[in-house]
Amino acid sequence: MQIIETEKQYTIKGRVRCNDCKGTGLYQGFGEKDGAFVICLDCEGKGYVDIKITYDKFDELRKESKCKRVYSDGMGYTITDQDVTSSKEQFMPFSKYGCSYEDWLKGVKPIPIKFLGCPYQETNQGLQSRDKNNLYKTRCKDNTELGRTITECKLYTEKDKCWELYEK
Repeated sequence: MQIIETEKQYTIKGRVRCNDCKGTGLYQGFGEKDGAFVICLDCEGKGYVDIKITYDKFDELRKESKCKRVYSDGMGYTITDQDVTSSKEQFMPFSKYGCSYEDWLKGVKPIPIKFLGCPYQETNQGLQSRDKNNLYKTRCKDNTELGRTITECKLYTEKDKCWELYEK
């Protein structure tokens, strides 16, 4: 493996084992049964592929000119930087959550969009492996079911209590 550094970039160049065939040069998919294989399309039967990946060096955080508001997570919902009223006449005060782009650039942590979702959504279900204040253990674990959406949680209508516990 070779790493090439220029003033503005890093390039990784080398020969690696083919991921598709695991280095055998042969492939067995759905159509190939028993002892039948075909020549791997990715490496053309060589068992390896040559890679060249280039990354720009980080020099500074770039500015996003269109950004007005920053949120930690959209929790699977469509979000905006403006307050809106939904088609079901529900007022959604987006301006009270997240933080301004200027504040985020200064290190301010965005306020979660609590009216949209719960801490379980905010953490991308991370509470399962990194429980906080026993929230997952005491509220999420036994009230969510496999194959159901988070809005079907038995305590979803009480998500304000979940936020309280989460932020203790």
